[in-house]
Amino acid sequence: MTLASGPACWRSGRIPSTQTGRKAAKKLDLVLYDEVMVSWGAGVSHWFNQNRVYAGLAWQLGDAFTVEGGYLNSFQQRSSGGRFWNRSIFRLSLIHNWKLGKSGESR
Repeated sequence: MTLASGPACWRSGRIPSTQTGRKAAKKLDLVLYDEVMVSWGAGVSHWFNQNRVYAGLAWQLGDAFTVEGGYLNSFQQRSSGGRFWNRSIFRLSLIHNWKLGKSGESR
């Protein structure tokens, strides 16, 4: 069984929290996405390749850094074709936002 490459179709969303009163230097967001991947081509007998669903929280630390943690369910076809892995993954990420271009302007 050969797995050929194919497109990924996804739905994603970020739901921001609302803060009133004090300066909103630290912001908490809900992060959701669902990513479905399919395969096609010669030798492919199953078109479904994998699906990844994620739910987490992102905490913005100023302008440059965000800490994100959440749960990822990965359902992926094995190379044998008819069998699948179903994985539960907990993720913790530190994201750095680079400032490129003129001062105060990001690309």
